[in-house]
Amino acid sequence: MRQKFDVTESGHTSDEDFPRYRRGFAVLKLGVATSVTMALAADIKAGEAVYQKACKSCHGADGTANLSLAKMLKADIKDRKSPEVQSMSVADIKKAVTRAKAR
Repeated sequence: MRQKFDVTESGHTSDEDFPRYRRGFAVLKLGVATSVTMALAADIKAGEAVYQKACKSCHGADGTANLSLAKMLKADIKDRKSPEVQSMSVADIKKAVTRAKAR
């Protein structure tokens, strides 16, 4: 149901202005969505840089564990694509990464 706007003495609001307000709101929502997407893209790019620098040597470029390195380090390096790792909570992943950094 379309809302009826009354024309005020100042002439600021009328029924004809309603679509313009809706367009403005849609543009605002698009701007917010674009900003969030850009921020997430920046976070993903930063995360990829950290992974390349600090994680790739043990977990491989695609997340496959480097088993020869794990054996040499006597460490249990998980394959990031495994169901076990994929089902971990964010808190569990944070705990595992923190332990890995300590080694």
